Amino acid sequence: RESAGPRRQSGGPSRPVGQRVAMDGNAAIPGGGIAPEYIFKLWNLVIRPPRAFYSTSQLGPAEFTVNGVRASRRDVSLRTARGTCLVCSHFVPNNDRRGQELWKFPAIVYLHGNSSSRLEAGSLVSTLIPQGISLFCFDAAGCGLSEGDYVSLGWHERDDLAVVIAHLRNLPFCGPIGLWGRSMGAVTALLYVERDPTVGAICLDSPFASLRQLAEELAQSDRMAFPVPSWLVTAALAVIRIRVRALADFDIEDLVPLEHARRSNVPAIFLHARQDTFVVPAHSRQLYDAYAGDKELVTLDGDHNSERSDQVINHAMGFFKRAFRLGEIDAADGPPHPRDSAAQPPARGGLVPVHVQAVAPAHLAGPVAGHVGGASPAPPAAWAPAAAQSGPAALPKHHSQRGNHFAPAVGRRPGAPGYSGGGDLACSPPRDCRRTRAACGGG
Repeated sequence: RESAGPRRQSGGPSRPVGQRVAMDGNAAIPGGGIAPEYIFKLWNLVIRPPRAFYSTSQLGPAEFTVNGVRASRRDVSLRTARGTCLVCSHFVPNNDRRGQELWKFPAIVYLHGNSSSRLEAGSLVSTLIPQGISLFCFDAAGCGLSEGDYVSLGWHERDDLAVVIAHLRNLPFCGPIGLWGRSMGAVTALLYVERDPTVGAICLDSPFASLRQLAEELAQSDRMAFPVPSWLVTAALAVIRIRVRALADFDIEDLVPLEHARRSNVPAIFLHARQDTFVVPAHSRQLYDAYAGDKELVTLDGDHNSERSDQVINHAMGFFKRAFRLGEIDAADGPPHPRDSAAQPPARGGLVPVHVQAVAPAHLAGPVAGHVGGASPAPPAAWAPAAAQSGPAALPKHHSQRGNHFAPAVGRRPGAPGYSGGGDLACSPPRDCRRTRAACGGG
């Protein structure tokens, strides 16, 4: 179910959600014989979805404990090359100072969907912190509490991400960096790693292969008040293309993640819900097939806005840990990444190829051990304060289940939509196998 996004929280900004959209709708639209409201609704899906408003109190306390590991939240504002201010939060395990040396924590940068905010990343804290991994999240330009009027579905966001990565690499305690993006955030990550192959690994949840392809599918779907034939969609997109270039300064014809996938080599895991009718699973399949680097594809039960189960999140985390070469060391005893106070960590923390399982068929039927389906692992301790544990307050229920045009909050509670059910896996065969198949004419 696609909903309009979270309602304004008490203590948040006074402007109600959607007001900016209504103001833009008063502009004259040269749509010719096409209904103006149709074009307006379609381009709002692209550059001005409902904005998520929230109170900073929802981020939780500045100091907290997860599974016995003390951690802190550090808020920072970063200025992008476009002059836009991004509000950010960095959840970091407490550093263990040994003499003059500091542990270097691997970092996951979470990139939210186009109608969401940094709150979307909150449920990953209880997974990452006990493993000695920090979590950096921020409101993209035009989203949440950051500055900006429009989003660009990854086009400008990749440049903003470069500012975030530069900030992290300047921190003395930051080790290898991974990216976890959902929908718009997944496209942002994919576009970025083509430019920066030193990123350790990426998780791409529900990315689209081509913006034009997605717009055509949406225009003819039941999400629009009155679906139109393909020839009329072409005319509508021509008008939208002009309008988007004027308002958001990018060309929808240029946003083709599929082309970037062919030139990207950072290890990638693709996630997609089988019942997703907004960005259909075929998009991830196209990207997976074209992706040049080591890769894995996981399909799961649920739709575009379903919460991701514990097993899905843990499986993706296993992918990151192998890419970062992290051992099974308890974060309470010390982060698993080697200490190095004299220089920046290696580009990928000593990256090795990631292969979960070489599979000849594209999919596996039934549950995969330690993957999706089957018995659920015991969930980590809740965030809610307890006698021996304190932490950020749980996110409001409506936030974790609220829809947005491209990505909802990542959830991990048993019983949540999309939690149960079998999963399918496809992954890249070892390089030697690929060479042999290529020599024999195989794909």
